[in-house]
Order: sequence, then C-alpha cells, then structure tokens
Amino acid sequence: NSLWTNSKKQKLTQTSSVQCAADTLTITNHHTAQIRQVSGSPVQHVKLRVTDNYNFTAGQYLSIEAPRNMVIPMSIASAPARLPEIELHYRATPGMAESMAMDNLLTQTHLIVSEASGSVVLDTPDRAVLIIIGGSAAAQAFSVCEDRASRNVDQPTQIFWAADTQDDIYGAETLSQYQHVAVELCIDSRRNKNNKALNWLRMNAKNYMHWQVMLAGSPGFVYAASDILIENGLLQANLHSDIFAYAPRA
Repeated sequence: NSLWTNSKKQKLTQTSSVQCAADTLTITNHHTAQIRQVSGSPVQHVKLRVTDNYNFTAGQYLSIEAPRNMVIPMSIASAPARLPEIELHYRATPGMAESMAMDNLLTQTHLIVSEASGSVVLDTPDRAVLIIIGGSAAAQAFSVCEDRASRNVDQPTQIFWAADTQDDIYGAETLSQYQHVAVELCIDSRRNKNNKALNWLRMNAKNYMHWQVMLAGSPGFVYAASDILIENGLLQANLHSDIFAYAPRA
C-alpha cells in the first residue's frame, strides 16, 4: 500500500476538504442559491448568491442537493464578509456519478444548499495559523485567508501546499497577495517516507508548536501529516480537519 491513500469514501472534487462521496440524504433546512458565475478551468470558481439569511464561519462546508436524493458536500471558499455571495471551488473527477450530477447542476440557474456545517473553524485572530493542503483541497485555505484579511488579523498565516504535480496548484498567487500570508509549495508524487512534503513537515514542525493547524486533503495525507506533527510535539487539540470527523481511524 502507498504511504497515504484515500479511504473507502471517494472524493467528489479535489478542491474540497470534504472529500467523501455524496450521501443519499435529504437537506431539511435548505436555502436557495442563485448561480451568478462559473469560471475557470480545470478548477471552476462557482459564485452563488443566497436568497435568504445565511451564516457560516470560515472553514465550514455546505451540501448541495442533487437528484436521486444525492447530497454533495463542498467546502466554502469565500469569507463570511462576502455574503450574500458564496464562492465554491469545484474540480470534477471524471467517471464519478457525483461529478456528472454536479456538472449538470451547474447548467441550471439555482442550487439548493444546506446550512453550513463543520467544526473546522479558526476563529482565533490572536493565533498564528498553519494551513496544510494536500492535492487541490484548497477551498478552506481561500476562505480562511480572505476572512482573516477582512478582519485585519495581523497574526501570520503559513500555507504549506503539497501536491503530486503543478496541475494540482491553483490560485497560489491570490493567497500570497494577502498581508501576513506566506505560501510554500512542494511538488512530489512519491508515496513513501522520502516524499519531500513529509520531510518538510519533519524538519519544520517544531516551528509551529503553538500555532493552530488546519489540514485538508485525502484521509491518508491528513493522517500522515498529523502523525508527523504530533511526533514532533504538536498537540492534537491544535490540529483541525474535517477528516477527523467523517473518516475517523478505526
């Protein structure tokens, strides 16, 4: 087996940290969101306008109602200050039914979305933040950086972005333009202990001993990264990822 692999829950889109398959559920407390703009490729930036009161905290996600009782989770990529606009980042995974459903939904004028969910919220303006991204799961990073900028947070935000190829990276220039944000990119497709990203974490983990840490990516990547951080003295209480909730270790 490789060093990090996806769990049996397959991801819909690499841009979302909520990378499980669409659930067969029904959204009860739903909101109508008008599709205002879809742009970009291969990562599509989807701008929505919610038509009623909507609230969320940077780092949370929403679910989109699809046909056949399918519910598609997507991390929110914008800051609460931008409401009533919400931005999502979507990169299709060819051959997946959920991606085909999402492609079809984006040809319509409105989406039905859930209230925001998720416990990964870094509402700590007095704390420095390290955001570790695996692959293209960067939506939460965009949300958090925009939010901290909108609130004039002067504590540093360090983004460490690990990817297989350069194609997984998008919008890094936008992130680096925010004040107090630094972006470190690491490209290495190896799935073993010699992976450059994991070595970077081993060498630098102690520099972030007292920082809040957000991790986004596949379950295997998140657990490999969090293991290294904990081995180097970081507290589990300071590590935050949706993976811990929907793909817990046995």
